[in-house]
Amino acid sequence: MSTLPPELDDLDHLRDDKHALLSCALVNRSWLQSSRHHLFEKVTLVDNNSETFLELAALPLATFLSCIRSLTSRHSKFFTDLLPRLPILPSLKSLHLHYIDGNGVSEAALTRLTVVFPHVTELDVSNTIGFCRLSNLIIVIACFLQLRRLSINASFVHEDAATILHYPAAPPALELIRMHSGPSSDDPFRRIAVWVGVAQKPCAIRSLEMGILKRQSLPSVGNLVRTLGQELHALSLNLIYHVTAADIETHIDLSQNTNLQDLTVHIGLRRYHSPSAHPHAPWALLTAPRFSMIKSLTIVVRVNLIHMLDTFDWERLNTMLGSSPHFSSLRHLRFLVHCPSDDVAGAILARVPVWEEKGIVQVQVMRP
Repeated sequence: MSTLPPELDDLDHLRDDKHALLSCALVNRSWLQSSRHHLFEKVTLVDNNSETFLELAALPLATFLSCIRSLTSRHSKFFTDLLPRLPILPSLKSLHLHYIDGNGVSEAALTRLTVVFPHVTELDVSNTIGFCRLSNLIIVIACFLQLRRLSINASFVHEDAATILHYPAAPPALELIRMHSGPSSDDPFRRIAVWVGVAQKPCAIRSLEMGILKRQSLPSVGNLVRTLGQELHALSLNLIYHVTAADIETHIDLSQNTNLQDLTVHIGLRRYHSPSAHPHAPWALLTAPRFSMIKSLTIVVRVNLIHMLDTFDWERLNTMLGSSPHFSSLRHLRFLVHCPSDDVAGAILARVPVWEEKGIVQVQVMRP
């Protein structure tokens, strides 16, 4: 049979079965194209396989480059050794740069980024080496003019002398920022917040996730949240423990975010907390002035032992959810729990019986 019925050309159900896809590629040209789309949709390059990939891509008959939608690079010398030799990837939408060395990124490398990755809409940068200053990374981010989703998970150990007003403009289509950074001598959250918000036409950020925030980061982050106004639909702020409710009440005003529907708060329960000792920030985030109706509330809880759940003021939470008009349309109450115990899910469900009876509670346990 030279051709197969068109309904058999769909190989989506085999997308995770590499061996089956390799066999399908030998059947006919139609299955070759369909299987190649799944085989090369996601490519990961590391130090010991990048040379083979480059040799394969350089072959005259190589036609798989247009199938690559997502590229993950864990090549430590990405900017100096890999990027100059990469071919143009016209269909690439998602770029993940992990464990790369950002020291001395040249102008030629920045230009090469725009040539090799002309249509990237999602950028994920994590565990980098050499990006000691956020300004160095911002110069790289600004190269992706079509960028819509940005994730940063890195620490910046040096004070940044660069003036924020001298940074290149933020990608205009940016709609999601997810930034996680550990303690550092600089304040990367302040810088990223000002960078995004200083443009004549600020980015229409729909989802903002930042942590771990120190007290000095809150004024700039609060200004950004207010600037985003009704564009903001989802907010997650992870606050370092010594941030207080007074800090939140001073700097975080959600009254301008009239379309905010998804709120995430982070609770760190410590062994010696008492149920009434909660003057810290997460409670203030739940009660911050707002005119929006929260439809999805996620509470991230970190505990070492299951009995530490008793230190949480569950009565206050249940009362707040039942009496506050902001939660009257609540459809999803999610608990993301970091705990080694297998029984923690049941323990949490037992503490929110009204919401469990309504069928809106979900508990996901993340074991260390």
